[in-house]
Amino acid sequence: MVPFVLASNDVGIRTFAEVAREDGVEPAFLPLLEHLGLPRFQALVREARTDGRESRAAASRRNDHWSMRLPRHYAPVFVAGALAACAEGGAGPGAATALAGGSIHCDPFDSIDVHGKEYVVQANEWNSKQIQCLSVNETAFAVTEANFSLPSAGPPASFPSIYKGCHWGNCTDRSGLPALVSTLPAVPSHWTVTSAASGAYDIAYDLWFNQTATASGQPNGTELMIWLDHAGGVQPAGSRIAAVLIGGAVWDVWKGRMSGWTYTAYVRQMPVDSVDLDLREFVQDALVRGTINPAWYLIDVEAGFEIWQGGSGLATRSFSAVVGGG
Repeated sequence: MVPFVLASNDVGIRTFAEVAREDGVEPAFLPLLEHLGLPRFQALVREARTDGRESRAAASRRNDHWSMRLPRHYAPVFVAGALAACAEGGAGPGAATALAGGSIHCDPFDSIDVHGKEYVVQANEWNSKQIQCLSVNETAFAVTEANFSLPSAGPPASFPSIYKGCHWGNCTDRSGLPALVSTLPAVPSHWTVTSAASGAYDIAYDLWFNQTATASGQPNGTELMIWLDHAGGVQPAGSRIAAVLIGGAVWDVWKGRMSGWTYTAYVRQMPVDSVDLDLREFVQDALVRGTINPAWYLIDVEAGFEIWQGGSGLATRSFSAVVGGG
């Protein structure tokens, strides 16, 4: 295939037809561009161009000192190789089937309101410049494209997830949050997932607690994760301190200290792809262990996939969480 050039700052401004007419792109390439699709092409261009913004969630993950400011690039982008891959393989390497009726989102910090913003689905690709695309349909979302390759001993590339509450100042409606820990009501949650055939990742809830009722940035209390499954040799931060029976299953309890907040994780000894849990039971156990202060506030309930390697095929099939439900 003869390579051709598109200016990176054209993407999303001019149509493919306009690019072909004004830049002299051969019409024969247009079917490939249309097959690739604008969202995926925008994601490809993003590897060579960024708007210079810093991740809203960078401080929340494993390397909280990381500041991901990337240089701007306005040089033309050569995309023939990527187009050839899509032409030969359909959706390209690391791709999976999109959800029926779903919308495709490839921006690293896309957020999609669900059910009138009762929930938000977020891409949250905070530690990578590679392509990640999500297909979103209501509370279901799938990682349709990702092929990360970070070492499993370090921070993950991404945490695509759905949440209720406030994530770095972006708050859902009718959430019942913030909720004072000492009077926290039941928090029943249902979650059904699909794991990936390969890769390094975890499938986990991520509950955030703050010392005050609001936080516009990094919460300063405790991060409590609940791992349903994991693969590729990944493990929580800190060290294993105990095992506990919650919700009819045995969970290994991990504890560590980040710069600015406490970290704890409950890792299910027997992996599962569907749960009905009262999340308050994990909070109560953490209270007994002194990991959470009763005067703090639960401000955010998230559920998703920390991804180090691969990622395509991970999916949430259904999700709900109700603060004060029963």
